[in-house]
Formats: sequence, C-alpha cells, structure tokens
Amino acid sequence: MESFVLRSCQRTRYIYNGNNNIIYHHSVRYWLRRHRLPKPRRRWHKRMDEIEKSKNPMVLPIFDKVFNNFVKLAHPDQLQVFGEEYKSTNATSWAKFTELLKVINVRGAQRQMIPNQAIYRMDFYIRPSQQKINDIKATLEVDQLDVDIYSSKALHDEIKKVRLDLRLSGQRCPDLMKVQLENFFKNCGIKQHQFEWGPNYWASSRDKLKLSADERQRKEDSEFVEKEEKVIMEKEKRSTFDKLKFWKRTKK
Repeated sequence: MESFVLRSCQRTRYIYNGNNNIIYHHSVRYWLRRHRLPKPRRRWHKRMDEIEKSKNPMVLPIFDKVFNNFVKLAHPDQLQVFGEEYKSTNATSWAKFTELLKVINVRGAQRQMIPNQAIYRMDFYIRPSQQKINDIKATLEVDQLDVDIYSSKALHDEIKKVRLDLRLSGQRCPDLMKVQLENFFKNCGIKQHQFEWGPNYWASSRDKLKLSADERQRKEDSEFVEKEEKVIMEKEKRSTFDKLKFWKRTKK
C-alpha cells in the first residue's frame, strides 16, 4: 500500500503517503467550522457589558422624577381644557395606575407590597407640549383673528393615545415592571424615560425583614414604656397614701 490512514475523525484525516509525508484532508464540516463567523458568547458579552457599566456608570433619575414628567402630560386635569372625553378616559386609567403604585410603595399605608398577577390595561391621552401649543396658536392667529386654540382640529390631531398593557407576575418583579414602564414613557414622548426605582418602591426581602424588625422593636418599646408608666404611677400612689397616713398621725 502506498498510503494508509493513521487516524481519522469527523473533522480531519491524517494520511501518510509512501514518502512519510502527512496529508491533511479536511472534511466539509471542518471547513465550514473554520470559515463561519463565531457564535456570540452570550455570557461573555453580558459580563463585558457589566464591566463597561461599572467603569462608566450612568446615573439615572429615580422613578418619582420621571413620573412627574408623565404627570404633566397625562394627568386628567391637564386634559380638561381639551375635552371631557379625554379627561374621563385618563381619570379611569389614572386611578388604576396610582393604585398599583400605592401597592409597591414602601412608605404607603398598604402592606401588600406585591401586586396581583394580571395584565393591567390602561389607555392614556397624551397632551402636546406647551411649545407645540404655542406654535399652533401662532400659526392660527395669522389666518384668523379670533380663534379658540383648544377646540381647533390642528391641536386635537397632536393629542395621541398610548396604551399600557402592564403584565405582572404576581411575585416581586421590579425589573419586569421597569422595562414596560420605560417603553411606555418613551412612547409618551418623554426624553428621559429610563429610571431607577429608588428607595420608595419595591421593598426587597431584606427591607421587609428590616421593616418587620423595626415594627417589632417599636411594639416592644411601647409595651416597655407602658409598663414603666404603670410602675411609676403605682409608686406615686403609694407615696401619696403614705404621706396622707403620716399627715393624719401627726395631726392626732
């Protein structure tokens, strides 16, 4: 035999010829493996992004500041001058939205802190900015002397309807709710739509334990103060009785 196969596999064959020279015979699978683009390593890229963010941290505003910008655009009182239909729709959705925020608010009166599992559908009419209103008003005043800007069709065309389908898992899901709200604020036209929850929302398990421990400590302190007050009152009563007894004896 002039040549024989020394070792073979699915990728490469090592073949010896008669002159003891090695011939590399690459398979099709090996060739495609060498010439295709490498698959992205998801975990490695995610870690590189985390390192990049740690080196150049981006400071985001807390939720309350971004929510204040949303209030200026969608609060029912802001839509009152445009029509009763816009105000009633926003009032219904606004009540549902604020009720959800009360649940996840750490400092709120409710102690649930986790909303129920559901898809909360809310429709909001977003009013145009004040700069846009002034531009439309200036344009209409050129054509007409006396015009009601808030009843004009040009301004009503600028009011857009944005729907929020807020899907919650029934568990602690701050990241899920944050992504949906950021996308919603972006559709509403808010430039700074990214945010951090801050200390007032979504208490963690550690915060819940701390709150329960603080509440337990407050209860123990109040019970201790009540007991001490009772002891002091008893001592004062005994001292007054002793003084009365002594005063009666000396008088006799």
